[in-house]
Amino acid sequence: MDFEYVENMPTESHNSVLGKDFGDVIYGADAQQLWLKMMAAGPVIASPLDPKHVVTTTAEASNQVLRDPGVFSSGPDALYFGSDTGAIPLQIDPPDHSRYRKLLDPLFTPKLMNAREDQIVAIVNRLIDQFIERGSCDFSNEFALPFPSEMFLTLMGLPMSELDSFQRVKEDMIRPAGNTDEERIAKQGEASMWIVNFINSAMAERETKETDDILSYFLKLEKEGILTREETLNICILFIPAGLDTVTDSLENAFAYLAQHPEHRKQIVDNPDLIHLAVEELLRYETPVPSVVRITRQDTEVSGCPLSKGTRVRVSLAAINLSETTVANPMDVDFTREINPHVAFGAGIHRCVGSYLARIELRVALREWHKRIPEYVLQPGFELKYRRGLREIDQLPLVFG
Repeated sequence: MDFEYVENMPTESHNSVLGKDFGDVIYGADAQQLWLKMMAAGPVIASPLDPKHVVTTTAEASNQVLRDPGVFSSGPDALYFGSDTGAIPLQIDPPDHSRYRKLLDPLFTPKLMNAREDQIVAIVNRLIDQFIERGSCDFSNEFALPFPSEMFLTLMGLPMSELDSFQRVKEDMIRPAGNTDEERIAKQGEASMWIVNFINSAMAERETKETDDILSYFLKLEKEGILTREETLNICILFIPAGLDTVTDSLENAFAYLAQHPEHRKQIVDNPDLIHLAVEELLRYETPVPSVVRITRQDTEVSGCPLSKGTRVRVSLAAINLSETTVANPMDVDFTREINPHVAFGAGIHRCVGSYLARIELRVALREWHKRIPEYVLQPGFELKYRRGLREIDQLPLVFG
């Protein structure tokens, strides 16, 4: 899709920045350089094919949209996610949003997530055991995909035997196949129905057998009249693909960077105490979820650019993370950066509810991996390819001694 700038910019200028497909800007190996070009050309870019679709390209414009849910809605009209009424809590606007966050935030507190560390360590090392003697692996498919998926299914109390099915559903929710919008929406609808049927079956089992997991917590809230079944299902429609994909993407981006930057890898091998800072810095620089979508509730302006009611706004989280107003020297990857207010998990009221879980998964993965495999490189001659949807790497072949 070709894009033009809302303000008076020549056609050749916006084509040189964005190319023919906006996906190239988000998902390429040189994404950071292209994000910088977008920021310099911003603040808002509009599609000539659809004047109701714009992209914010600067930190100022993106922050304005993220922090004003009264004007910029995240409901299903902004981005369909398999539920006509909205995946909870991401697609629920105030005032209802706060009620759901109060129910869900206690499930992912730092204390509860830290208590899972031994379990996370066990999963990480079991996966490494499967390929360490081989001296190579496809990091994407042998580690980044199964690790967070197994952890999240454990928290939900769902069977590992369904892991492949969950991976398929996740793909259909985030990257639905199809030649038209109608075909892709239909594919998302099929995936959401699979989730509905599976969760209903799992909840029926919990009626007769009490378990200690997230679904049992939801069932308890249903019995107390705090949640309805429809609300539970809309939560799960978001939780399953979100829990199975965003950490995968973060791992792939982090390890792709470390495999190609031995000086940074050596830093965390020599000083594991830097890993928590390295995780935050890699999240900031790579921005695995480069953008989120909102839709305007009314006529408004963003950084002086007029937007009519019903305009779909793709908000660049990457722009905020690479802005000098966020951190000093944003193009420097600094594993000693103590203050790092990145927005890789979003910002405003819709900041990721599972961010504490993601953080401990990433920290443990980097720590345990580098204890056992401190030296590794990207397979010589291999060119990384990024998939559409989120910033996900299709294959990441690593070679190590």
